[in-house]
Amino acid sequence: MIEMELQQPTSVACGITAASSQAEPLIAYALFRILAPVADLNRVAVANEHRRLGVGRRLLESSHTLLSSLGCIECLLDVRSTNMEALGLYQGLGYVQIGRRSKYYPDGTDALLLRCKFTTNPSVADPVP
Repeated sequence: MIEMELQQPTSVACGITAASSQAEPLIAYALFRILAPVADLNRVAVANEHRRLGVGRRLLESSHTLLSSLGCIECLLDVRSTNMEALGLYQGLGYVQIGRRSKYYPDGTDALLLRCKFTTNPSVADPVP
């Protein structure tokens, strides 16, 4: 499924490796779909042993910079309403809730639709919904 996403011409992938060498395994990645001026964050993952160390924040800050350079002015994403760790990360980056998708996930959990508007410094978001 990830391979199919990466083959789409509108897909962008960002990643962080364990060391400065690109030959090292990924410890975090994010996959976006770009329909400029909007980017959609479709997937993000950080290896368990690297969580709560700022890796996800660095990944998304770098991704925002890249997306901005590609002409995007905002990023949208869905997140489980019960995923407090992810919500804290996204809110810390300036994402705000702009919607709710009732019973979106197979287990009946709602999804929250979040948006981050990029400013001249893409790692600092405009908090206006």
